[in-house]
Amino acid sequence: VTPDHDGHVSRPRFSPDGSTLVYGRTEDPHFYADRIRLIQLDPGTDEERDLTADLDLTPTGWSFDGDDLVFEIESDARQPVWRLRQDGSTEEIARDGTLVGLAVVSPGRYVAVRSSIARPPELVTFGDGEVDRITTFTDAVAFDPPAVEEVRFTGARGDEVQMWVVTPPGGLEAPGPLAHLIHGGPHGAFTDAWQWRWHPAVFCGTDRRAALVNFHGSTGWGQEFASSIRGEWGDMPAADIDAATDRLIADGIADPARVAITGGSFGGYMVSWLIGQTDRYACAVAHAAVTSLPNMYASDITSGRADSYGAEVWTDLDRVNRWSPAAHAAGYATPTLVIHGERDYRVPVGQGLEFYGVLRAKGVDARLVYYPDENHWILTPANSIHWYGEVREWLAGHGC
Repeated sequence: VTPDHDGHVSRPRFSPDGSTLVYGRTEDPHFYADRIRLIQLDPGTDEERDLTADLDLTPTGWSFDGDDLVFEIESDARQPVWRLRQDGSTEEIARDGTLVGLAVVSPGRYVAVRSSIARPPELVTFGDGEVDRITTFTDAVAFDPPAVEEVRFTGARGDEVQMWVVTPPGGLEAPGPLAHLIHGGPHGAFTDAWQWRWHPAVFCGTDRRAALVNFHGSTGWGQEFASSIRGEWGDMPAADIDAATDRLIADGIADPARVAITGGSFGGYMVSWLIGQTDRYACAVAHAAVTSLPNMYASDITSGRADSYGAEVWTDLDRVNRWSPAAHAAGYATPTLVIHGERDYRVPVGQGLEFYGVLRAKGVDARLVYYPDENHWILTPANSIHWYGEVREWLAGHGC
């Protein structure tokens, strides 16, 4: 049906009368965050029309509601639900934290799963402007939610960058300890959504604040913002993390001597990159960290590496090493907790073992936590509890 197209296609859906088909399409097969366009196809004539030509965001989970399309869309660190009419106009149906799993129940009526950073997921229904909760699965567990503040600051290139600042319930002295949570991808975002693996409230406990920066490369602010770091992974994201730190210190929130950096996958890359560039952070946690870009050809994904790194290793190794943390190991001095799973094929375990080995060889305070039965994530309940314990103990042990 789409033989002349190089990108990826997804989620074909027939209109209720079967006269047209709508599917999602990307243009760049090597860039996984290329925005999805909604393409309307006439099966009788093969004529196509881009319904979202003027939309610089990515819709997901689209379904027909009569002649209109409804979908979730990541926008400005949230995930609302929008409606797209046949004339190309859009309207926002619901905005309340992050809405996923959208289903059309009846014309103009919808169900989805809603969550936020401070609110665990529950089913909701909406359609008339009000979002009404219809399940109570999480009520059995009582907890005091953290305070969540949205902050915007000037980052790399003078661009506005968004972050969430999470404070323990009951408040905290200021300035006080703070831990950066650096998201993976890099082309993803910290939306206002509940997380199980890296929940900022668990990082905070009662002891510290957490900062969640949506640095350059994050999704939800348009294609250019997401694409801006291609070929220069370590540049603008690092500048954004440092600028966020400066802002939080200037605002009297963070104690400059008690700021930690933590992250997994690309977030781990950013940790290993930053500690090679600066010693301003009191300690670090690097989970499944990309540390040697040339050695990442052992990963389960090798396509698109040149696009991310700026070159292939066999054409311009110096360019690749320009942004490879291992090539800047001379700067390593920050106490670092290194965590890795044996079954991680996205970022092979050798990345973590090499990182830890170099730190120890340099005499840097470091600890290795190795999970023989985990992959790129920590998924089993007992291991998750252990993981959080290791991370919190490391932060507290270094004053963060």
